[in-house]
Amino acid sequence: MRLVRDFSERPQGRELKSKTNGVGIDPRFRGQLIERLDPSKRGSEPILKILLAADGSKYTARAVNYLIKHRTQFGDGLNLVLLHVRMPIPGRAASALGREVVAKYYADESRKAMALARRKLERARLPFAEVHRLGDPGGEIARYAVGSKCDLVLMGSHGHGMLTNLVLGSCTSKVLARCKVPVLVIR
Repeated sequence: MRLVRDFSERPQGRELKSKTNGVGIDPRFRGQLIERLDPSKRGSEPILKILLAADGSKYTARAVNYLIKHRTQFGDGLNLVLLHVRMPIPGRAASALGREVVAKYYADESRKAMALARRKLERARLPFAEVHRLGDPGGEIARYAVGSKCDLVLMGSHGHGMLTNLVLGSCTSKVLARCKVPVLVIR
């Protein structure tokens, strides 16, 4: 049984609310999801491809701790991708600094941002792949999750209030709005 990745068949808006009986899961998918999460019905095959968004904050550490603590729920053959997205340096500044300096800066910043998550995952002996991207973090995380056919996006949230999100924007809000893959937000 595979986890449903394509939500194009899923009813939208008011129609979804009326068909879920108030539980939040469309009844057509509920049985598949419950069976999928039942450890007795899973073999040792890789179950989920999880994308863990890392920015080096304590909120990323919380998401990593959650994954480590609950890893048995995701199956034995967990396929984990650790993703860091950095905003690009403006064009004029990048051209003034030169290609090599900018590339070194991006590599150093990504290494720093992933250091804590990498250390925790290695200590827990969880295998993972690292991916570094440039662009708007919210959009890039959503694009990568869909493009690489991830089953779940796991990310920490800074938990800013509504006003702060409205003024500054929120990476988590952007991912939730743009991503067609289920997102698990850890606060």
